[in-house]
Amino acid sequence: MAEVAISHTGFYGLMLLRRVPILNQLPLAVIQSQGNVRKTIHAGVAQELLNRNRALLEVSDAQLPDDLLFELLMAQRDGRISRDELLDHVRSETTAQGLSYAIWELAKNPEVQDRLRREVAGLSSPVDFDELQNSMPYLDATEAASATPYMERNTMEDDVIPLAYPITDSKGRVHSEINIRAGQTVIIPIHSVNRLSTTWGDGDRFRPERWLSKEGLPPKEMTPGGWSGILTFSDGPRICTGYRLAIFEFKLFLATLVGGHGFEDSGVGISDRYASTMNPVVVGEEERGPQLPVRVVDCLA
Repeated sequence: MAEVAISHTGFYGLMLLRRVPILNQLPLAVIQSQGNVRKTIHAGVAQELLNRNRALLEVSDAQLPDDLLFELLMAQRDGRISRDELLDHVRSETTAQGLSYAIWELAKNPEVQDRLRREVAGLSSPVDFDELQNSMPYLDATEAASATPYMERNTMEDDVIPLAYPITDSKGRVHSEINIRAGQTVIIPIHSVNRLSTTWGDGDRFRPERWLSKEGLPPKEMTPGGWSGILTFSDGPRICTGYRLAIFEFKLFLATLVGGHGFEDSGVGISDRYASTMNPVVVGEEERGPQLPVRVVDCLA
C-alpha cells in the first residue's frame, strides 16, 4: 500500500490525479493503494477502537466520559453523522509520522531524551490538561524541534511571489520574485524552511533548548512566522485550524511513551520519501515502504 505511494511512480501518479480528477476512476495501483489504506484503517484500527467503547453508550449520558470520541459516538448513534464520517475522524497520519520522527531523534540524542523523561516524571497521574498544556516547557521545545512536514498548494490564478532575499538559479540568473501560473502545484519545503542555516545557524541539529528562551531563537523578522517561529502549521488565514488539538495530541502521546519506555538508535540509515506527507524509509529497503526502526527498552520505575 504505502510503498506504492512513496515511489517515484506513485508520487507523480498522485500529482497527475490531482490535475486530472477523472483518472481516479481508473484501476491504477497508486489509486488502489490509497483506497486500501483507508479500508485498513476503517476495518482495523478505527473499528477496534469504536468496538471497545461502544458498550459504554448503553449507560446514561450523564455517566459518559467527557471526551471527543464519545461526543462523536453519540452523534453517530443519534443519526447526526454517518458511520464513515465517524471513522474518518480516527485518522491522524501526520501526527503519527511526527511522533515517529520525534522518537527517532530522541533515540539518537539520549541526553535530550533523559531531560525530557525527567520533566515528564513530574506529571500528575492521571495527566491534567492544564499541566500538560502549560507546565511542560521542554516537552513544548521537543515538539517544536520535531515538527518538520511538507505541504503543497494549487494556485487558482496567475500570481507573483515576492522574495525577501534574491536567489540565484542554476544558470546564474538572479531572481527577486517567482512567477506562478494558475493550476500550478507548488510544493512548500517546510522541512527545509524550518532548518535554514541562514535563519537557525545549526538548523539541522535536533536541539530543543533553542526554544527555551527568547535568546535561543533568531530575530522575529528572520523567522517565517507561525507557531513557535516555524511553518509546520502554516500561518495567517491558511493556518491549520486544528493545530492546537494536534499539538496537544502530540504532547500527550510523546509524554506517555517517554514516561514508560527508553529509545535507542538502531544504527540503520534512514532517508525520506515524499507522498502526501513525508515518510521515512530504511536505506536499501525502500521497497518495504515506510520504516523507522528504533530499539525500545522498559524504563518504568
